[in-house]
Amino acid sequence: MINMVKAGVLYFFAVLLAGSLLGTVRVFWLEPLAGEIAATVLELPFILTFSWIVCTRIIEWCAIPQHFFQRLGMGVLAFVLLLMSEYGLALLIYDQSLDVFQQELLTTNGTIGLIGQAFFAFFPILEVNVSLVRGDLAERNTR
Repeated sequence: MINMVKAGVLYFFAVLLAGSLLGTVRVFWLEPLAGEIAATVLELPFILTFSWIVCTRIIEWCAIPQHFFQRLGMGVLAFVLLLMSEYGLALLIYDQSLDVFQQELLTTNGTIGLIGQAFFAFFPILEVNVSLVRGDLAERNTR
Protein backbone atom coordinates (compact mmCIF):
# COMPACT_ATOMS: atom_id res chain seq x y z
CA MET A 1 0.00 0.00 0.00
CA ILE A 2 2.78 2.45 0.89
CA ASN A 3 4.61 1.65 -2.35
CA MET A 4 1.41 2.26 -4.32
CA VAL A 5 0.95 5.70 -2.72
CA LYS A 6 4.62 6.55 -3.27
CA ALA A 7 4.37 5.42 -6.90
CA GLY A 8 1.20 7.47 -7.48
CA VAL A 9 2.76 10.61 -6.00
CA LEU A 10 5.99 10.17 -7.99
CA TYR A 11 4.02 9.52 -11.17
CA PHE A 12 1.97 12.66 -10.58
CA PHE A 13 5.00 14.88 -9.89
CA ALA A 14 6.98 13.61 -12.90
CA VAL A 15 4.09 14.13 -15.31
CA LEU A 16 3.16 17.47 -13.74
CA LEU A 17 6.69 18.73 -14.32
CA ALA A 18 6.79 17.49 -17.91
CA GLY A 19 3.28 18.82 -18.54
CA SER A 20 4.29 22.22 -17.20
CA LEU A 21 7.25 22.37 -19.56
CA LEU A 22 5.30 21.12 -22.57
CA GLY A 23 2.36 23.35 -21.65
CA THR A 24 4.63 26.38 -21.69
CA VAL A 25 5.84 25.46 -25.18
CA ARG A 26 2.25 24.82 -26.26
CA VAL A 27 0.84 28.11 -24.95
CA PHE A 28 3.66 30.44 -25.96
CA TRP A 29 4.85 28.83 -29.20
CA LEU A 30 2.35 26.35 -30.68
CA GLU A 31 -0.95 28.09 -29.93
CA PRO A 32 -0.04 31.33 -31.73
CA LEU A 33 1.02 29.30 -34.77
CA ALA A 34 -1.58 26.55 -34.88
CA GLY A 35 -4.45 27.55 -32.58
CA GLU A 36 -5.48 26.23 -29.19
CA ILE A 37 -7.03 22.91 -30.22
CA ALA A 38 -4.36 21.98 -32.76
CA ALA A 39 -1.63 22.83 -30.25
CA THR A 40 -3.24 20.56 -27.64
CA VAL A 41 -3.57 17.73 -30.15
CA LEU A 42 0.08 18.16 -31.14
CA GLU A 43 1.23 18.16 -27.50
CA LEU A 44 -0.79 15.09 -26.48
CA PRO A 45 1.40 12.33 -28.03
CA PHE A 46 4.50 13.78 -26.38
CA ILE A 47 3.03 13.96 -22.88
CA LEU A 48 1.41 10.53 -23.23
CA THR A 49 4.68 8.96 -24.41
CA PHE A 50 6.52 10.56 -21.51
CA SER A 51 3.77 9.40 -19.11
CA TRP A 52 4.03 5.81 -20.36
CA ILE A 53 7.80 5.72 -19.98
CA VAL A 54 7.68 7.29 -16.51
CA CYS A 55 4.85 4.97 -15.48
CA THR A 56 6.79 1.83 -16.40
CA ARG A 57 9.95 3.06 -14.66
CA ILE A 58 8.13 4.00 -11.46
CA ILE A 59 6.30 0.66 -11.40
CA GLU A 60 9.66 -1.12 -11.62
CA TRP A 61 11.38 1.20 -9.14
CA CYS A 62 8.58 1.00 -6.53
CA ALA A 63 8.03 -2.73 -7.19
CA ILE A 64 4.28 -2.36 -7.76
CA PRO A 65 2.85 -5.86 -8.21
CA GLN A 66 0.75 -6.82 -11.23
CA HIS A 67 -2.35 -6.54 -9.07
CA PHE A 68 -5.29 -4.67 -10.58
CA PHE A 69 -6.21 -2.65 -7.49
CA GLN A 70 -2.60 -1.66 -6.71
CA ARG A 71 -2.17 -0.37 -10.25
CA LEU A 72 -5.61 1.26 -10.27
CA GLY A 73 -4.80 2.98 -6.97
CA MET A 74 -1.53 4.33 -8.35
CA GLY A 75 -3.23 5.76 -11.45
CA VAL A 76 -6.28 7.16 -9.66
CA LEU A 77 -4.13 8.83 -7.00
CA ALA A 78 -1.93 10.45 -9.66
CA PHE A 79 -5.03 11.54 -11.62
CA VAL A 80 -6.74 13.09 -8.59
CA LEU A 81 -3.54 14.91 -7.60
CA LEU A 82 -3.18 16.19 -11.16
CA LEU A 83 -6.74 17.53 -11.28
CA MET A 84 -6.35 19.10 -7.84
CA SER A 85 -3.11 20.80 -8.86
CA GLU A 86 -4.65 22.07 -12.10
CA TYR A 87 -7.59 23.51 -10.19
CA GLY A 88 -5.24 25.01 -7.60
CA LEU A 89 -3.27 26.73 -10.35
CA ALA A 90 -6.46 27.94 -12.04
CA LEU A 91 -7.62 29.36 -8.72
CA LEU A 92 -4.31 31.00 -7.83
CA ILE A 93 -3.29 32.32 -11.24
CA TYR A 94 -6.65 33.06 -12.90
CA ASP A 95 -8.90 33.35 -9.81
CA GLN A 96 -11.22 30.76 -11.40
CA SER A 97 -14.13 29.32 -9.47
CA LEU A 98 -14.67 25.56 -9.42
CA ASP A 99 -17.69 26.02 -11.73
CA VAL A 100 -15.60 27.84 -14.36
CA PHE A 101 -12.85 25.22 -14.06
CA GLN A 102 -15.38 22.42 -14.61
CA GLN A 103 -16.95 24.26 -17.56
CA GLU A 104 -13.55 24.60 -19.21
CA LEU A 105 -13.06 20.84 -18.92
CA LEU A 106 -16.18 20.46 -21.08
CA THR A 107 -14.85 22.60 -23.94
CA THR A 108 -13.25 20.84 -26.91
CA ASN A 109 -9.77 21.68 -25.69
CA GLY A 110 -10.60 20.70 -22.11
CA THR A 111 -12.12 17.41 -23.23
CA ILE A 112 -9.03 16.55 -25.29
CA GLY A 113 -6.88 17.21 -22.23
CA LEU A 114 -9.20 15.20 -19.98
CA ILE A 115 -9.08 12.23 -22.35
CA GLY A 116 -5.28 12.39 -22.27
CA GLN A 117 -5.39 12.50 -18.47
CA ALA A 118 -7.67 9.45 -18.45
CA PHE A 119 -5.07 7.54 -20.47
CA PHE A 120 -2.44 8.75 -17.98
CA ALA A 121 -4.57 7.39 -15.12
CA PHE A 122 -5.02 3.98 -16.75
CA PHE A 123 -1.41 3.50 -17.90
CA PRO A 124 -0.47 1.57 -14.71
CA ILE A 125 -3.24 -0.95 -15.48
CA LEU A 126 -2.39 -1.10 -19.18
CA GLU A 127 1.26 -1.73 -18.30
CA VAL A 128 0.27 -5.04 -16.68
CA ASN A 129 -1.20 -6.28 -19.96
CA VAL A 130 1.74 -5.03 -22.01
CA SER A 131 4.29 -6.62 -19.66
CA LEU A 132 2.33 -9.89 -19.69
CA VAL A 133 2.32 -9.88 -23.50
CA ARG A 134 6.03 -8.99 -23.53
CA GLY A 135 6.68 -11.85 -21.12
CA ASP A 136 4.69 -14.28 -23.26
CA LEU A 137 6.53 -13.18 -26.39
CA ALA A 138 9.91 -13.39 -24.68
CA GLU A 139 9.05 -16.86 -23.39
CA ARG A 140 8.00 -18.00 -26.85
CA ASN A 141 11.18 -16.62 -28.39
CA THR A 142 13.37 -18.63 -25.98
CA ARG A 143 11.71 -21.94 -26.88
